[in-house]
Amino acid sequence: MALLMYSSFFALDYALGLPNLPLQAVLRLIVMPLILFFTFYSSFKPIYRRKFELFISLPLLAGSLAHCGMAVANPMPPGYFVFATGLMLLYNHLFSGLRLQISLRVGAVIVVTYEAVRLFWTDVDFPVAFQENFFLLSALVLALVANYLIERFNRADYVHHMEREIFLKKLHAAKAEREQLLSNILPQAIVQELYATGHVAPHDLPDVTVMFIDIVGFTRMSERVHAQELVKALNEYFTMIDRIMDQYGIERLKTIGDAYFCAGGLSDKTMPHTLNCCLAALDVMQSISQLEGWFGENLEVRIGIHRGPVTAGVVGEKRFAYDIWGDTVNVASRFEKASEPGRINISQAVYDVVKKHLDCEARGDIVVKGELSLRMYFLKPDGADVRNKTA
Repeated sequence: MALLMYSSFFALDYALGLPNLPLQAVLRLIVMPLILFFTFYSSFKPIYRRKFELFISLPLLAGSLAHCGMAVANPMPPGYFVFATGLMLLYNHLFSGLRLQISLRVGAVIVVTYEAVRLFWTDVDFPVAFQENFFLLSALVLALVANYLIERFNRADYVHHMEREIFLKKLHAAKAEREQLLSNILPQAIVQELYATGHVAPHDLPDVTVMFIDIVGFTRMSERVHAQELVKALNEYFTMIDRIMDQYGIERLKTIGDAYFCAGGLSDKTMPHTLNCCLAALDVMQSISQLEGWFGENLEVRIGIHRGPVTAGVVGEKRFAYDIWGDTVNVASRFEKASEPGRINISQAVYDVVKKHLDCEARGDIVVKGELSLRMYFLKPDGADVRNKTA
């Protein structure tokens, strides 16, 4: 825009028949375009951001000096010199993008240069000089007021933009925190369904592996320890199990007192969830020995694992809880109750899947609560030797 405005004056110079047109053509069509082109080229360089006001000010000052030089070399038509100077001031304050304090300095140089040339190097009558200065002053005041209003608007817009950015960052952080909290209590697939539809429909899952882990003698231990010590020990215990389950893609559903209830195959139907549950159970047994300070006793757990169909869904409105129901859950709980301290008790359905990978010990048919006879197997700890080849 600056190049178009400045160069177009040559057409006016030519139309008015001013002398020294070759010199004016060099200044308007060669020198100034080169200066402006250099400024434009510099805008692609990193230094342009730091020296923006310098790059913008120099072409304005150079154009003013060239303009005054042409006024000295040529007799100007009435009003031509002051009109062109007024346009330069308007551009300086309205279109250059300079801050008010910088554009004031550039404008002062333009006005002082104009006054010096007009008083000392050109002939002008006092009434004409007064009219031209009144015109120039009026243009300068209007340009300054407009520049001030534009800068106030830009600052308010910048503050609004920054406040909006801060608000959006806080909003995204809150959304991420909410998603993380939901992911901690719900499977990822359920979280995605909840966001997509606003609710979670119940699902019938035909093949899920359910596991219960329970501390042996927990009630007796809890009666003789302080509440803070008990909660701290349970937190360490459950955190250790959570890490193991995460490694094998097993979802924790809930903890009931000292009982840990989890299942595999809820989200990812393609993974070997039955084998993973057994491997995770072996890891839990191995890691139990690393938990020290269990109130002067050796920590032992019972584990029961069963496989079969379940119904899954989310209950609650303010506090979401993802749960599974069905006979498979009840039977898995009975397998845990029928297990022994430090042993992993698995069902026939689980044994049929893992027998090629892990060592098992047959227990025969055992009657559990409800007069139900179930065939049971113990996973042998030395099955961990085969684990690395099957995980």
